Order: sequence, then structure tokens, then C-alpha cells
Amino acid sequence: MKPPKFDPYDSKKHDKYYKDLLNYDLADKNHKVSYFNLNAKYLKIEFPVYNDQFFVKNIFPYYIEGNRIILVHISDNTKNPSRTLDKNFIMKIKEPIKNIKDCSGNDIISGRGDDIIVFVYNDDGNLYCSHGYSVIDQLSNKTQNPSETIKIIINFLKAEMISGSDVNFDPLEGNDGGVISRNP
Repeated sequence: MKPPKFDPYDSKKHDKYYKDLLNYDLADKNHKVSYFNLNAKYLKIEFPVYNDQFFVKNIFPYYIEGNRIILVHISDNTKNPSRTLDKNFIMKIKEPIKNIKDCSGNDIISGRGDDIIVFVYNDDGNLYCSHGYSVIDQLSNKTQNPSETIKIIINFLKAEMISGSDVNFDPLEGNDGGVISRNP
């Protein structure tokens, strides 16, 4: 994964997108801060973080019940939760689509106009494609006011999860699931 860039959090500039949000939350998709660009073939995701030591461990795409989902695994190599701490930086990820591992066998970023649900997950552990459903399930269940789409995903995951599997991965922390769409 490409190293992210960081901008200092400037309340005059960034509060219009992130004022009432927490670290790792994406701005509303209508602001076009985060999106995927089909022409240039890259994914651009921005969100607030506590420090500028975070890096992208991996980006995993999934396709669940007709919904395209991307799980962005980040870490600052600590076990310190920072979701509710001050927003000090904007983490800017710009990753070529070709670098994104495909976990589901589907072309995750294909159709124009398709929205993609993005979960940002902070943990210093290793995450593999097989863990992703469990992480998405855990993050979805922690969502305060789940959208109808998130409810569909939760119900699907509850029905499909393999009980007693060693693929039960409890994330340290993450966001409630943001949505991005194509080109700004």
C-alpha cells in the first residue's frame, strides 16, 4: 500500500466535513471528499485521525448482499484507542485500484454510480481476507444508528457466519461505515 499523506486538522477548513464526526469517520458522500475514480483508476479516502503515525496495512473489498464494501485496515502500531480523541490530522489515502486485494472474487469497483460502504478499522494486528466478514460484522453491530443497508449487511453476516470458526476477529476500534461514490 502507498504511504498516506497527512494534513493538520484545520477547523476552519475541515469542520464543514467532520465537525460532528469522530476519528476514522468519512465525510458525507455528497461532499466528494472520498471517492473512487474510474478513469484514473484509484481510490481516494480521507478521514480525521489523532496522530500522523498511521499507515495503511491493507484495503480489502467485499461484496455482501448486493452491497460493495471496502474495509480499510490502518494502524499506528499501538494498542491505544484513538477514535474519540482529538482530531489532529486528516489522513489522505490515494491507492491505485490495482493494488487492492480482491477477497470476494468480484470486481469491487466496476459500475458507474455504485456506492461503496467504507469501514475504517484501526488495529495493530494482522488481518486477512478471511477475517474481514467478522470485522465488518463487529463494526456493523457497534453502529449507533445503522442505515437500512447496514442492517441488511448485519442480518446477512449473522446468517452466514460460521459458528465455532477460528475466524472470529474482534477489532480494536473502527468507524460506523461511511459511503463513497465515483468521481468528484
